Amino acid sequence: MSTRSRKEDDLMRIHVPGVITSRSPLGQNLATAITAGLNIDIEEEALDWQIDHHEAKLSHDESNMIVSVADSVAPGLLPHRLVLTTDLPVGVGLGGSNAATLAGIMLADQLADLHLSETQIIETALGYEPFPAALHAALHGGMQTYDPRTERLERQAVQALQWVIYTPDQFVEASVPSHYTEQNVNAADYARFTKALAKADDNYLRNHLPLEPLRTQVTPEYFPQAEMVNRAVIQCGGYGCFVAGNGPALVCLAPIRSTRFVELLKHSLSAGQLLVTDVDTTGATIS
Repeated sequence: MSTRSRKEDDLMRIHVPGVITSRSPLGQNLATAITAGLNIDIEEEALDWQIDHHEAKLSHDESNMIVSVADSVAPGLLPHRLVLTTDLPVGVGLGGSNAATLAGIMLADQLADLHLSETQIIETALGYEPFPAALHAALHGGMQTYDPRTERLERQAVQALQWVIYTPDQFVEASVPSHYTEQNVNAADYARFTKALAKADDNYLRNHLPLEPLRTQVTPEYFPQAEMVNRAVIQCGGYGCFVAGNGPALVCLAPIRSTRFVELLKHSLSAGQLLVTDVDTTGATIS
């Protein structure tokens, strides 16, 4: 996390990236920060909390998750006007609540002069969000893996690939199953996957993405659409796609050399939205 000291009456911006995770129990311990994220500009003091933004699903007052987290971390904070800007789609599985939690803790840290260490920020955030890898990825950037048996966290290298997020225009009631009926991968599979990303191993990614069949990742109602996107990704020169978090966003990967991949994919898909992103190697910042 990159920070600078805050002076009185000094305007400040908090940035927290979104995070991609795989939804399987193994994959929840594998998280990658992306360049899409949220920004909070701390403006002037106010009588009540006011959060200016253009997101229909988010509140503008103290019930906003960022403010509620901040107030629980440092009760009695002096209200401010905040300006929220984001290119992170809300509620699609890209770590929005993870980012909002960290932004709230960092907001409390700045306004109450708590001087929290990065370890304290993570420990506090685990009271709201359950996955250490996702929190560390958002705070530090890059790809983070977490071994729950040893509680060991490790940052993984990631070579340049094209990362494109697909979100449907209309969501099915449930895009992912409430639980998995079968496990098709193990820890060794994920180890090979992270090594393939580290080397941009074209042969491995071409033959093993997604690690788990889409049919087991999504509900029967969402599968036809998800499979259509996956086929389009492959036809346009990509490797394939997998569900991000609790969905319905699909993460589409392609090699750098497929220079027309995004253009071709846009023409191939008649519905849905595409967000071109990349791995965020910096993590959360205060500027």
